[in-house]
Amino acid sequence: MSRAPRAAGPAGAADGRGIFYGWVMVGAFFLFNGLGQASGTLNFGLFVIPISDELGMSRQMIGWAQTGRMWAGGLSGIVIGRWLDRHGPRGPVLVAAVVAVAGYLILSRAQSPAVLFGVLLALGASGWTAPGGGALIATVPVAKWFIRLRGRATGIVQLGLGVGGALLLPLTQILIDRHGWRAALVTLAWLSAAVVPLVVLLRRQPGDLGLLPDGGPPRRGVTRKHGVSHQVPRAAPSADDDPRWTLATASRTTAMWQLTAAFASLAFMLGAASVHRVPHWVELGFSPATVSYAFSVDAMVAMATALAAGFLVERLAVRFVGAISCALFCVALSLMLIGQAWPPVLFASVMLFGAAIGLNMVVAGVIWAQYFGWRFVGTIRGVVLPITVLAGGLGAPIAGALRDFTGSYRVSWIVVLVLAAVSAVLVVSAHPPRSPDHGAGR
Repeated sequence: MSRAPRAAGPAGAADGRGIFYGWVMVGAFFLFNGLGQASGTLNFGLFVIPISDELGMSRQMIGWAQTGRMWAGGLSGIVIGRWLDRHGPRGPVLVAAVVAVAGYLILSRAQSPAVLFGVLLALGASGWTAPGGGALIATVPVAKWFIRLRGRATGIVQLGLGVGGALLLPLTQILIDRHGWRAALVTLAWLSAAVVPLVVLLRRQPGDLGLLPDGGPPRRGVTRKHGVSHQVPRAAPSADDDPRWTLATASRTTAMWQLTAAFASLAFMLGAASVHRVPHWVELGFSPATVSYAFSVDAMVAMATALAAGFLVERLAVRFVGAISCALFCVALSLMLIGQAWPPVLFASVMLFGAAIGLNMVVAGVIWAQYFGWRFVGTIRGVVLPITVLAGGLGAPIAGALRDFTGSYRVSWIVVLVLAAVSAVLVVSAHPPRSPDHGAGR
């Protein structure tokens, strides 16, 4: 007697006889995030001083170059978000990896500031670890594969950022010290190429493989043939599995715009910090090597916190976790304002900042899908991103201009401290909107 085919399909596990393919996606994007730190914004901070010295660029110019990257990432997010919803992550991941490799190889031979601007614009537009598109590429697909376990899945994916940072920041500084910043860029470019093989593992959403989110058994429908009822697998979730939010219905809620304002304020702060935190501590009197090791601790703390946050958001309202993240940013920035080269202050500040980053990464990856469903989360986030990234892109150049004008970063950190506090209020007051099936949200 022939055996009936397995309902879950070859990639299955929905029937309990294998690994749910969603975890393969989690592993692939963990590696994507980790390898992406080779050309990530935090790692780029180690290049600010040597590049500005050799190419004759002010900190404000460096900041505007980073702004170009952020704005390009925000604009590309509109396209990337829709592409992820319709076609899946294969195309964006492949394009991002190719651009990262080519971009860093070109930058390693730069003789003018124009090359730096061009490369960072290309990296941003590709979505490669950009504050815009990169966040979408890594988190939107995972949000589609998980609902009940979305927090921990997102936490594991974002853990890759911490692992990559913890390994690559000290490695990058060693390469710069021993071989110069140009040779370091060449090595990082080829590390980025390791992302390409991941493309073959990626899929759009569980329904494409006959599965449901979280690995539950496929729903079964009923058909009639020759007057007899038959149960058949039904791969796609029904309408009641997820609120039927669209961009139009989400945009009519107060929660969407509160979250947008909160993440815009945080993006401004993170834009300033991503470029200027490293030179801030160096200018206080720490050696670049000491700062790179401290920032590897930052990354490790972010790594551990992101993993813990994945479970925390499954038990505590995600808006409260977001508010805690903002509070930790405030404390870390306050320590930076002490303005002394005391190792305990340096390490306490970067550890608190890393913890805040870890929480924020998971909150940003979870809250949109939790509030507005997974079906069009890429499209919704893709439209919100240009707004948040526009604000975030101003962080680096304004902080750089204030530093050039005043001779220190003190005023810059006061400004972003206030914005972090405002973000805390906005996030904690953003209640989940009512389902669109029951009228307009709050």
